Amino acid sequence: MIFRFLHFSIGFLLCCSLIFISGCRPILLNSQINNNSKLVLVLPSAPPTFNYPISRSPYGIFKFIYEGLLSENGLTGELQPALAESWVLSEDKRRIIFTLRSGLKWSDGEPLTADDVVFTYQDIYLNKKIPTIYRDFLRIGSNGAFPSVKKLDQQRVEFILPEPFAPFIRYVEKLKILPAHVLQDTVFSIDADGKPLFLSTWNTNTDPQKIISNGAFKLAGYIPSQRIILQKIPFIGVLMPWVIHCLISMKLLSKLFLQPIINCLDFVLEN
Repeated sequence: MIFRFLHFSIGFLLCCSLIFISGCRPILLNSQINNNSKLVLVLPSAPPTFNYPISRSPYGIFKFIYEGLLSENGLTGELQPALAESWVLSEDKRRIIFTLRSGLKWSDGEPLTADDVVFTYQDIYLNKKIPTIYRDFLRIGSNGAFPSVKKLDQQRVEFILPEPFAPFIRYVEKLKILPAHVLQDTVFSIDADGKPLFLSTWNTNTDPQKIISNGAFKLAGYIPSQRIILQKIPFIGVLMPWVIHCLISMKLLSKLFLQPIINCLDFVLEN
């Protein structure tokens, strides 16, 4: 009886592990990549907006279309370069200089520079007129003070912290960089209610071609409440599917998630 219970438990844990791994990193399941390759994902709900800073949905496509300065290795949990190729911490641990990779581009072909980084942090995340949950990521210490950010040159930006704060570098990994050349005017222009036009920019009625990204993919199409289509950016030389289809269906997601568990349990119980 004990052996049977252990057999069941081990099988169940292995099954859940496989589902977790394949669910979180589905791209890794594609071994043959070519221009006709496709990957189909399922989202439980439609996106409320395509504007990353003001989106509050836990489900979305932002991890496919945007990068931050750093990224997290999915296997080791270690921080690794993303838009920034390196970063240096000062001896007093209050200054961090990030150096961007050379030749970075937005999906429309425009160069991505330190100006975009400063704009994203200073004019969006730290802008009190923009209600973003990500501002709290930048609060430092018991006083909740914010860092300052400045451009050193086209490839380098410096963050100055009010006090040493080890988690800051981890929070930087969560924050995506946005295009100043497209969004800057919307931040400083206001609507009839006195609110920044940025708050109504890149909603779900926006032409997908006008949503500019810096990740491996760009938004290629959206059918409300049905499908989101992402297309690989040609000049991003990484091994990925050429097109990702994100189906929006809670029913389908439940079926895909539960059926492998049921099949796995049947196998374990029969053996």
